[in-house]
Amino acid sequence: MVWLNAANENGSGLYLNIHRIEERAGSLFALHGTVGDGYYEGEVVIEVGEGTDITFADDWLDRSALNEFFGHVDRADVESALAERASELLSIEEDRCSFKALARHSSRVRPRANCVKEKGMRWEAA
Repeated sequence: MVWLNAANENGSGLYLNIHRIEERAGSLFALHGTVGDGYYEGEVVIEVGEGTDITFADDWLDRSALNEFFGHVDRADVESALAERASELLSIEEDRCSFKALARHSSRVRPRANCVKEKGMRWEAA
């Protein structure tokens, strides 16, 4: 779990619990996890490449819960904090093969393959 640089209106910090990180085509990476503030938790996918795209599963699964969450914290602030943290985590190591720095942020995330620069390398929760 990593803390985000954002808080809800009650001052509760936002967090991201990382489930899986996968390399996609080219230099695109997708980080799958749960974002929350202690009152709400929802699944999120953050795609980082030339730009950053963020998808909240509850936009389709439970829009009312997501809207309630965004009633306590600005959506743009959450998206900005998620993009910032994901970009930071994915750029910790240039070759994305040395996993020690990322593991410091989330002890549940581990490389699926040995440390080999190969297409489709996936990291996922233990």
